[in-house]
Amino acid sequence: MKKQVCVMGISKNDDTPFRVMMLKEIDGERTLPLIIGQAEAQAIIVALEPLSLPRPLVYDTFILVAKTFDVKLQEVFIYDKKNGIYFATMVWRGLENKTFETDSRPSDAIALALRTKAPIFLEESILANFGSNIKDKVVFLKHEMTLFDMDRPRLEALLEESVKAEEYEKAAAIRDVLKTKI
Repeated sequence: MKKQVCVMGISKNDDTPFRVMMLKEIDGERTLPLIIGQAEAQAIIVALEPLSLPRPLVYDTFILVAKTFDVKLQEVFIYDKKNGIYFATMVWRGLENKTFETDSRPSDAIALALRTKAPIFLEESILANFGSNIKDKVVFLKHEMTLFDMDRPRLEALLEESVKAEEYEKAAAIRDVLKTKI
């Protein structure tokens, strides 16, 4: 059985080259952590917290090509876990309303789903076997930066620099702090 999920957040840990993306079921309290790479984490963060990028990411380019050929992502389904690796499929609708599926890493599929507003589903048995209740989680850090002492003009300049340098995770955190400044 499929359970619809959303991306709850992405942790930051400078000690490893990986991030943890937390998925949460839409109609419940269970969560599932997925370990993803830095590049995929940045692509997902950019989709979650839209930033004005100087150049498109490969995910954006792929979506533009798909639209050109009237192909639309219908859904993402994370359907299995074998030897610690999750498997996902993307369901597409193309010419003459025909559907087809493509195999994908969950992180890449989610980066595309967020850009197209396609729903993300998770096999119920994966949530049951590997998920946990959100109430059991004490802390889940999305971003961790010390920017609160900076004034608005400095933060805006830093945000612009971060976007130009394609440091999207940093830019998203700066933008979040800017929202607290009046």
